[in-house]
Amino acid sequence: MNKLTLSITALLFSATSSSAQSNTTDEGVEINGVIWATRNVNAPGTFAENPEDAGMYYQWNSKVGWSATDPMTDSNGGTVWNPNWNGNNSTFWKTENDPCPSGWHVPTSDEMQSLRDADSEWTTVPANGRIISSGDNTIFMPAANTRTCTNGSLTNGGNGYYWGSTTWGGYAYYIAIVSDRIGANYQYPKYGFSVRCVKENNIPTAVNNIPSEKEKTVSGYYSILGEKLPKEPASGLYIILYDD
Repeated sequence: MNKLTLSITALLFSATSSSAQSNTTDEGVEINGVIWATRNVNAPGTFAENPEDAGMYYQWNSKVGWSATDPMTDSNGGTVWNPNWNGNNSTFWKTENDPCPSGWHVPTSDEMQSLRDADSEWTTVPANGRIISSGDNTIFMPAANTRTCTNGSLTNGGNGYYWGSTTWGGYAYYIAIVSDRIGANYQYPKYGFSVRCVKENNIPTAVNNIPSEKEKTVSGYYSILGEKLPKEPASGLYIILYDD
């Protein structure tokens, strides 16, 4: 018997240990149509080792990372904390200041809404934070605290704050990971918050990839209107006919 299967497959990733990943690559997890990294940004261009790690803090629209532990150190070495940092009066996080690894970027407020619309649950294992889920896909976002705007000192309120890439009236957008919700607001750019990246272009994972165990049983490719195609399309939506 033949069966029709749409060639739209979403690989299900979990926010598990990143031991198989490098500090500059990440498989990513799709949450409500947006592909999120599983780990915070550490030094510019790198991810933290594990999903529960705080990574480094960033003032908004700055590519200088600040340590999540004392004594306070910076990613450039010798940079002085600027308590008057205004994000260079920019209305968006500029590409040249983006600390995300190649292929990733600081999320927009619309992209961050995908997290707020998702199911989430507070947990203390492996660290304080929220497990955010969309279907079977999950990521963990630690409540990694912040550095204050006055002198860069660490806070210990047990919450997490993550920058978005846009501003309103001189204040930068962020989401808050707290025990009862994922909140959102605007704050002075001079605070040191965490950064969690999203995939460039947000192309859904594994679109048009054929499961390896079925590669030998494909009998034909068809358009969504049912017309037989001479070969597998390079992109777009299409139907794969399998033989059992």
